[in-house]
Amino acid sequence: KSVNLFSGISYYSPIEEEWWIEAKENGVSYGKLQFHEGYDSQAMGFGFRIDDENGNLLGVMRVLVSIEDLLLDISGEAEIVNNQNRNVILLDDEGRIIFSNGIQDTTDTKPVSYYQQIVDGKNIGVLELEDQGDDIKLISYAKSTGYKTFEGFDWTVIIEQNNSSIVDEF
Repeated sequence: KSVNLFSGISYYSPIEEEWWIEAKENGVSYGKLQFHEGYDSQAMGFGFRIDDENGNLLGVMRVLVSIEDLLLDISGEAEIVNNQNRNVILLDDEGRIIFSNGIQDTTDTKPVSYYQQIVDGKNIGVLELEDQGDDIKLISYAKSTGYKTFEGFDWTVIIEQNNSSIVDEF
């Protein structure tokens, strides 16, 4: 933030910020999910390069999108989310829960206990964990791999279910 000495008007110039530089150079940038007071929620910033008809830079536009809007399609409409025998979880790039039976606050939370096994595994996989009693908990996961030039958010979708619940469905 700077102040014009003649008019006393302050203005903000983001041209030295990482998101602005990245969007200028790559056409798009996206930040990490973090709490934003204006939304009273977690949100993610996206930057988009704007060019004129000759491809010359006009500027960069930044948009904040709330976690509620990002997860609108899975926050209650998807059939798999509403299945009582399964728990659908979305993890951020550090293994913290973003979504589990609703949107979660990742502030000061720790990664799920089995996150390192997912990091060390393939893009899609299944883990078997001992659950309470004689049952086995199945953890099916898929890592975000992106699409074309978009690298993805490095999030992971997980479906937790007990081995016995699979048999019960048959």
